[in-house]
Amino acid sequence: MPADFQPDSVRSQLERVVNSKAFASSARSGKLLRFLVERTLSGDAGGLKEYTIGAQALERGDSFDPRTDPIVRAEASRLRTRLALYYATEGLADEVAISLPKGSYVPVFESRTQSRAEPAGSDRRWKITALACAALAVIAVGWSWRAGDSRPAPLRRFEIELRSGGSLGGTVSPDVAISPDGSLLIFIAQDANAVARLYTLLLDEQNASALEGTEGARDPFFSPDGQWIAFQANGKLRKIPAAGGPAVVLCDASDSHGGSWGADGNIYAVLDTTGKVRRIPGNGGNPVTVADLSPGLLAYPQVLPGSTALLLTSVFGGGTAIEVLSLKDGSRKVVARGGTTARYLPNGYLVYLTGGTLFAVAFDPARRETRGAPVAILHDVAYSLTHGFAHLAFSENGTVVYRRSSNLVSIDWLDATGNTTPLVPTPARYVRPRLSSDGTRLVYGIAEASGISSWAFDIRTGTATRVTSGDSSVSQPMWTGCGSFAFWAKTPSINTIAGMRGLHAARMRGDIHTPAGYRVSPKLR
Repeated sequence: MPADFQPDSVRSQLERVVNSKAFASSARSGKLLRFLVERTLSGDAGGLKEYTIGAQALERGDSFDPRTDPIVRAEASRLRTRLALYYATEGLADEVAISLPKGSYVPVFESRTQSRAEPAGSDRRWKITALACAALAVIAVGWSWRAGDSRPAPLRRFEIELRSGGSLGGTVSPDVAISPDGSLLIFIAQDANAVARLYTLLLDEQNASALEGTEGARDPFFSPDGQWIAFQANGKLRKIPAAGGPAVVLCDASDSHGGSWGADGNIYAVLDTTGKVRRIPGNGGNPVTVADLSPGLLAYPQVLPGSTALLLTSVFGGGTAIEVLSLKDGSRKVVARGGTTARYLPNGYLVYLTGGTLFAVAFDPARRETRGAPVAILHDVAYSLTHGFAHLAFSENGTVVYRRSSNLVSIDWLDATGNTTPLVPTPARYVRPRLSSDGTRLVYGIAEASGISSWAFDIRTGTATRVTSGDSSVSQPMWTGCGSFAFWAKTPSINTIAGMRGLHAARMRGDIHTPAGYRVSPKLR
């Protein structure tokens, strides 16, 4: 604790925080923060370990096992989100800041007097605009990409009231976009009848406005000049003036897995579930296929500078990779493996998402090569555990807009009356759960920064067993008809045949190599 801080001043700040609106709906977060702060003030920061916190602060008792119960990590993530929300809203003017650094359970106490001052230095500064999952709180802060410079840029804050009964975001596609000049934010919200629309917000104002004529909107993105917004709705790719006006149909689009509007006037988008990238004139017309990875998929394209190449996410046999596609000769090159929703930024960095964490690596678009090792730059980015897209977007002038979320979900039993009871006791970033035919065992994945870890859960004993560690090449679990074996699709690398890994190694060891597109026979014992 800094020498100029007295315990009483920290305790006073603690009371402000835990009694704030940001913490009103979560007594557990307040209790956890109080436990961590008091232990630190009493000189016992070294004792703030995962077991101690789970057993005492979260009342799991002496039998608590952090190897199988991730509640401490989950609650710490929630606490960090609530602290960020508090200091961006009610605590904006507070002089004492309490934070919980990523990877630590020891709170840090800092003076905010100097951090609110305008920093000197880098002219290449990036602002972050975060859309919290609560009401719709938008926080704009910043950092520098210059190595060694971590001084924060001035904080900006926006609050948006949604319509009564409304909710932020869509369900099956990215729901935020920002204009190239960083002045206009687009987001999707649903009304009380679950009808999604586009909303616009000028970042120097406080009030958002609905764009009429965008009912059912998904996956918005801007034209290069910022004058138009393209989006998919009701089986069509459409565009609408950013200032408002009638929407124009561009072509058929039964689905949407990302789009980008190039400086050459063309839109490059994935318009259906075949995963093909197609080129559509900006004024509308017949789509032309420019890339096809069948039976794999391509998604979330971005037109690179010069409109001669696309940055893409490729999905094949359960694995993912970031690729560059030449629009001149159709050649493809993998530049990163295991990520999704990649974007090239004007400062020469490639960013992509893995397990809710945004990574950045230096990138040469002309040579299609990365330089150096990827570095994690942003955590808790909301993304789809099923489809892989992230709720974030980048402007040309250095603004990042994203939704913050822990993506924690629960696995529950649903009975015939519609009531639910927890099946797996602790929320986590679960993906692809599969129940055995006899209803006694469950296999699932947990999304981690390094990929998807595979788990087996015995419902009878409540025991969870890790099968594989964070491996982005292992996914898609399935059971044999008798429920004796579980398998996972395994793709060691893109464009190779898939394999399957057995759960019971005593009866099956290693991998079974098989062409992509396989099924487990119901007669397999």
